[in-house]
Amino acid sequence: MKLPRNCLIESVFSTSPTRLPLTAAHLNKEKGLLIATNGIALISMPVQTGEHDASGYVTKEALKAARKSTPRGATHAEMTANGQFIMPDGSTLPRPTSDHLREFPNTDFITDSAREGDVRFKLRLNAAMLLQLADAMGSEAVEIEIRGDSSPLVVLPFSSRGLSNDAPEGTFGILCPIRGD
Repeated sequence: MKLPRNCLIESVFSTSPTRLPLTAAHLNKEKGLLIATNGIALISMPVQTGEHDASGYVTKEALKAARKSTPRGATHAEMTANGQFIMPDGSTLPRPTSDHLREFPNTDFITDSAREGDVRFKLRLNAAMLLQLADAMGSEAVEIEIRGDSSPLVVLPFSSRGLSNDAPEGTFGILCPIRGD
C-alpha cells in the first residue's frame, strides 16, 4: 500500500477504548481506499494497493512505522498490509483482525451519499487559522456565520455534547475565506 506521507489519517482515529473498531483505519483493497472515522469525522483517502495487500485494519503504529522507514524526501509512505504489516526496511508489525477490534462499520452509505447530488456551496478555509481562532477562544467547537459572498466569516465559540467552551459572552473571531481561482 502506498499513501501520501504527509497525510495523517490517524488524526481521526477514536481514542475511546469502548470504540475499538474506530481505533484504526480500514483498507478496502477492492476500492483502493483507506477509511478512518472517530464517529464524528470521517476521511476516505485513495491509496495505491499492491498485489500482496489485503483488505483489513491499518493501525496507527503501522502508519507511523511506514513513514519512518520511508527514505527522506519521498512523498509517499509504503508498506505491505496482509497478515502482518511489512515495511520497506523489512521490519514487521502484527496486523489486528476483526476478531481483535470487532467489525469496522459499514461506511459505504455515508461516503457514497456524501458525494451525490449537486454542490450548492463551497467554502475554502485555512484550517490552521480556524484552529487558532478556536484555541484563542478556549473553545473546542465553533459556529460559523456566513453573511455574504465577500464578507468575512464570523466564528463564534460553541459548546455542545461535552465540548468545552471557556469564552466569555460576546467573544467572536473573524476569518476571511480563501478566494478561489
